[in-house]
Amino acid sequence: MYKVDIVGLGAIGAAYGAVALKKGGSEIRVLVDDSRYSVYKDKIIEVNGEPFKFAAASPAYRQGAFEGPADLMIVACKYPALEEALEVAKQFAGENTLVMTVLNGLLSEIVAVEKLGEDRVLHSFCMGIDTVKHGDRVDYRNIGRIVFGAVPQGPEDPRVLKAREILEEAGIPYEVPQDILAMMWKKFMINVSGNQLSAVLELNYSYFQEDEDLQALLRAVMMEVVGLAQLKGVNLSENAIDEYLNSVKKHDPLGKTSMHQDIEAGRLTEVELFAGHMLEMGEELGVDLPYNRMLYHLIRIKERQAGARQKA
Repeated sequence: MYKVDIVGLGAIGAAYGAVALKKGGSEIRVLVDDSRYSVYKDKIIEVNGEPFKFAAASPAYRQGAFEGPADLMIVACKYPALEEALEVAKQFAGENTLVMTVLNGLLSEIVAVEKLGEDRVLHSFCMGIDTVKHGDRVDYRNIGRIVFGAVPQGPEDPRVLKAREILEEAGIPYEVPQDILAMMWKKFMINVSGNQLSAVLELNYSYFQEDEDLQALLRAVMMEVVGLAQLKGVNLSENAIDEYLNSVKKHDPLGKTSMHQDIEAGRLTEVELFAGHMLEMGEELGVDLPYNRMLYHLIRIKERQAGARQKA
């Protein structure tokens, strides 16, 4: 029986943790910092109407959960909390613990390697999951999958093969592509377009599926990402745009992107990971990115309007 740590019991962490608990094939532990342990040790999370209690542990409080290092850590926090989450993870990681940071964007693996070492970290992200979180309740229509791989070794790397075994035992859907970097840029393209436009317009997926004007904007923003990816030698083509516009039709029409939910809840968004990172890369390469520049400033205004960002 493999041991799996979940770092970050938000919508995605809770959804995949619940899948694993329900299957019962793996030992599951939620890692938190000491200040949050008293809350999480007795917390009940309702996932799709079913209650789940996760065994929690912190650096100072390890009773009530499995002992020793996990075989796999799934880090599923928001990017602003990543460094703090990895500091906790570092105190539990063993020599052979594999780490997946299933965050949005292209930066989390860089931070994880700095904290935990290159040998432990696999490149990964979530695809196709449409979780919505309300307090201690998480709902989803599609559980999606964790997409992961090793750079530059590829699908046959022993760490990838081990991670496949762990996820299969846990019942967590996964995909191992031939080119994980191309897939990460494809997901980045989706976030830069869909997540950001939904944050500005505060629209659910029904508009993605039906509104021609929104689809035109999505396409324009995605073209900026495709152009940048190709300049950086990443195998991302315009075909990925049509694939996304077709795949979004499978989402719950009433579902909302994570950035839309952040704006509604008055939280800071991941705009620095998306438009912010795009503008940094564009400046390095001498490429103008007008759609992303506008989205960057619009979202920061929305954050101030929602009370998440102080006025300049």
